Amino acid sequence: LWVAERLHALPAATLAAALPSDHEPAALAAVRIYGERALLPEADARQLRAHLADPATPARVRRAIAQTLARHPAEANLATLTVVAESLQTSADRELEFALRVSLREHLKAPGGLTALATQVTPSGEPLAEFAPALLADVALAVPGATSGEFVLRQLRRLGPETKRAFDYIVHAARHLPADRLDELIAATRLMRAAPPAQQVALAVGLESAAARRNLPWPTELAAWNEHVLLAALDRPGDATLISALGALRSSANPEKREPIERLLTKSGNARVRSAALEALMNLPQADAHLRRTVAEANPATLQRRAAELIVERGDAALALEALPLVPAEIAGLLAQTATRTDEALATLLDLVQRGRVTARVFRHPKVARQLRDRADGLQQRAEKLARDLPDEDARLDGLIATRLAAIRTLTADRANGATLFTTHCNACHKIGDVGGNLAPNLDGIAARGLERLAEDIIDPNRNVDAAFRPTVVETRDGRSVSGMNLRENPTTLTLTEASGADVHVPRDQVTAITTSPLSLMPAAFDTLLSEQEFADLVAYLM
Repeated sequence: LWVAERLHALPAATLAAALPSDHEPAALAAVRIYGERALLPEADARQLRAHLADPATPARVRRAIAQTLARHPAEANLATLTVVAESLQTSADRELEFALRVSLREHLKAPGGLTALATQVTPSGEPLAEFAPALLADVALAVPGATSGEFVLRQLRRLGPETKRAFDYIVHAARHLPADRLDELIAATRLMRAAPPAQQVALAVGLESAAARRNLPWPTELAAWNEHVLLAALDRPGDATLISALGALRSSANPEKREPIERLLTKSGNARVRSAALEALMNLPQADAHLRRTVAEANPATLQRRAAELIVERGDAALALEALPLVPAEIAGLLAQTATRTDEALATLLDLVQRGRVTARVFRHPKVARQLRDRADGLQQRAEKLARDLPDEDARLDGLIATRLAAIRTLTADRANGATLFTTHCNACHKIGDVGGNLAPNLDGIAARGLERLAEDIIDPNRNVDAAFRPTVVETRDGRSVSGMNLRENPTTLTLTEASGADVHVPRDQVTAITTSPLSLMPAAFDTLLSEQEFADLVAYLM
């Protein structure tokens, strides 16, 4: 079949006859040939739908048919795809169910796909949207656009607030409803106000994320409910809920948030909660005071580092210079990025180094070294002279790696403590199994790299940086800067993945500059953040 197809010598009757064949490989080949063709005539599609609907058709052939129909969306396919997918809700054939959902997604994404659900019916005459309301709403979550937002909101009204993914439907509608229909979200959120507090927080966080992405104010009642839920969450236990609520409150200018967030910042406990609290205070007048106090605290080191990162993000050279004498060398290198952006700030930093208040190692930090090239020649020469007698940075890091490897081979590692350390330091960005973030490479199977490479990647993350995780900044004609990773391009659009994990799309004709850093977002700080025993515990957990 394939040879005849490649030679353009495959008769239509021969191809059609292969599909109901008892010979499964021939049937699979026939289905895939239909999928590769540019057009799928309705007569052939009808035959494929009949075999898809027949439970006697082999599972692999049914999956291939779903995939072929996905490549050739047509309104006439919707009923069969929906009915078969709905019949598999309790089936063990997850692969077929997944293939059908993907095919439905492609049909709903096609022009007129969502509106066709109002006219297409099952063989018994039931409208599709009523026959499988949850299934179709779930699939529509993967379809962007105003029509999709309107559709899932209609399905929510049909299903009621008890439906499993009610919160996802509301957030999706918030992301895609036309601006003049946002009032419809008020009625939707009223349905959810009897839900458990943790679920209300999840909804409020999703709505805040949608508002930030669209840069639109919510209707007054909805905004007030959101803020009430998020502020109330600050007095409830549960670190995950606290971190989510604090993240959603970053953009809030409500002065009522100050007191409860300050309590969380100053309370000893989870460093991630305290870091999130610090971030949530950054748009208030007291931000500098909080940064000044927090960056001077050596314990916990992760909170001190986050304060330094926020100083750098704010570009506050005066505060960076004030903090530099108070922090360890690796954090000093971070703060020095801000202190080398202007000749004036660099001159002050050079004086601090010359007086022995700041280590000259800051000039070896990769980002600092790059910025020094843009400074006045005389200042560059002073920096080079101060750093001249320092050991080569690569040699220093090689020595650190060798020392840690030697320690690993003599220490008894505690994998349980390694898991705790991973949660504290790593899983905000990295994922193992289903736990963790998506801002850095997934670490499943990392043991295959070997002990030496793993130690190298932890101690010197800038040595081997996955291209998909290099930070990129896209600047636009209207003055915006869009930051993210995993830059993807097509002829019309640039796409970046933001820190939240959401994709942001920038029209190519609006782009004025693209800057991709060769450096990793991961801090080169674990030689100081972790003792030799802790390093051995973490490596044991990862291996």
